[in-house]
Amino acid sequence: MSTASKTGVAVIIVVMIGAIMAAAVMGFSARFYLPAEAQNLNLTGNITIKVGGQVQPTSLRVRKKKSLIRFTLLDKEQQIKVRYTGKKPQFLEEGKFIVAVGAMKNKTLQATSLRDHYYFFYILAAYLVATLVLGLDLLMAILKNHAIMIQLQTTLPRETSD
Repeated sequence: MSTASKTGVAVIIVVMIGAIMAAAVMGFSARFYLPAEAQNLNLTGNITIKVGGQVQPTSLRVRKKKSLIRFTLLDKEQQIKVRYTGKKPQFLEEGKFIVAVGAMKNKTLQATSLRDHYYFFYILAAYLVATLVLGLDLLMAILKNHAIMIQLQTTLPRETSD
């Protein structure tokens, strides 16, 4: 194998490791609260949180003139009202699982952005590609480290900033 080929392979490996690390960071920071958890936080002020849940059927209200959208997010235990000002995203439909990002005000999440829950699956896709490229042993070491980080996140006091 020539020096240029070895350099090319090394660059590809470095790029893939960077992609895996970026995916791990995104996965770690992509944590969201369910409506029941968000209600129990008792947050005030401009503390940004992510709340994920199912858009309650018949709750979606869109006022196009004011670009105001209101709906309710559900989980098995609770519900939370969401208010969003902006253009209605295509993925926002009743019964669909979404993640709303914003701050709590008067028991309503004042969302500044709405996200389709599928962006979490992009992280999984990155792990699968990395398995094919880097091999299972290296990926398992990375995932084990990632699992330890997640355990620390669940045992330490939660951060609510985005």
